[in-house]
Amino acid sequence: MSRLPAMAMLVLAAVLVVSPAEAGRGKKAPSAQEMGEVYDAGAAAHQDGRFEEANSKFQIVCDSGFQEGCYALASNLRHGRGIARDPARAARLYDGACANGGPGGVADACNNLGLLYMDGVGVPKDYAQAMEFYRLACDGKAYNGCNNIGLLYREGWGVPADQALAVKLFGLACDEGVALGCHNLGEQFFEGQGVTKTVPRALELFTLACGKDVPESCYELGLASAEGTGVQQDFAKALDYYDRSCKGGIIAGCNNLGVLYRDGKGVTVDFVRAAALFEQSCEGGLALSCYNLGGAYREGKGRDADIVRAMQLYQQGCEGKISDACFNMGTIYRGAHGYPKDLAKSYSSYLQACNQGLSLACYNVGIYYRDGIGVTRDFPMAASFFERACNASEASGCNNLGVMRAKGQGGAANVAEARRWFAKALAIDPKHAEARRNLAGLKATR
Repeated sequence: MSRLPAMAMLVLAAVLVVSPAEAGRGKKAPSAQEMGEVYDAGAAAHQDGRFEEANSKFQIVCDSGFQEGCYALASNLRHGRGIARDPARAARLYDGACANGGPGGVADACNNLGLLYMDGVGVPKDYAQAMEFYRLACDGKAYNGCNNIGLLYREGWGVPADQALAVKLFGLACDEGVALGCHNLGEQFFEGQGVTKTVPRALELFTLACGKDVPESCYELGLASAEGTGVQQDFAKALDYYDRSCKGGIIAGCNNLGVLYRDGKGVTVDFVRAAALFEQSCEGGLALSCYNLGGAYREGKGRDADIVRAMQLYQQGCEGKISDACFNMGTIYRGAHGYPKDLAKSYSSYLQACNQGLSLACYNVGIYYRDGIGVTRDFPMAASFFERACNASEASGCNNLGVMRAKGQGGAANVAEARRWFAKALAIDPKHAEARRNLAGLKATR
């Protein structure tokens, strides 16, 4: 979603329009200069964080028919600054400012109204309406609107997806100083959507946008620096970029910054700082951070050791499809770290991890079915999970399946099949000693 400033200007536009119906019958309409002074006082109060005072001034200006005041008041209503949040009223004020603010209206108001229609906030969700208002904004040289039209075309929201057109619109916005347009254009170059994939160009655009306080771009630069994508790997730079993205509200940036502090990459190890960052992003809804914070409680690094709290956090991570969190729950339910043993829950947790794609968890589920741990013994089911693990390159899964085939567990004994699975285990891991012994044992008995 676009990140746009609530106010486009802190000075009045050159053209101010008084609505005679609102100016008052028989009263002299206030001059543009008078309303400009009131508006400027409101803008100064807004800048200082005195939002209630600012809204009072903006209301006066708006009631006198000066649409820039309506626009400013609408933005504060939209975000609940110094006034009860009321997106429906904000939409009505944006609509008036868009339509009545002089030639082309207050173009930023058109853009913000488009945002409300795109997100269905205060008005019904309607991509066609969003497009209409974004076009008015773009035509009125509010280039955020051009960027947002590009977003609709990139995502195929209300229009057929057109990546080339999205590139053109993001480029126009970027050229006109819209930092988010530069970020979006960078994404197109990074992914090769509508343009030839060019990572260096993408990083140039991310750097430009990050320098203009687009936190998503700072995050992308952090990833590139940490992974060495398109640039030399540099954890110190990654630390700085993740820090900037975290401060800009990107919770994944907070998590990744925590990982650097935890692992001592680009910075001295600081478990307390890492745990605080994991907690911040976990509370922000990032399941991976809940898993990482669980590790801090389990290991007593940055938090006092607390296996009960660790399990609560692993549960959050598991529910968020973090397979390692489910796996760790399965292991702890086996009685690890002094936690009460519950083999049925251990089985269930390993099964969740397996179904989320963790091959070692599938192997463990196979063991549980083979040996009747936390579940009724079932050789065919055991074989099926060993095969899932094997097909996901878990060599021990192949080996155990070979043993079952050799012993006739879950079906008739089949030495040729057993040999095939032992050979596959060794193809995955040539150093797998048990598979090598088992294969040699089959050859010795021929």
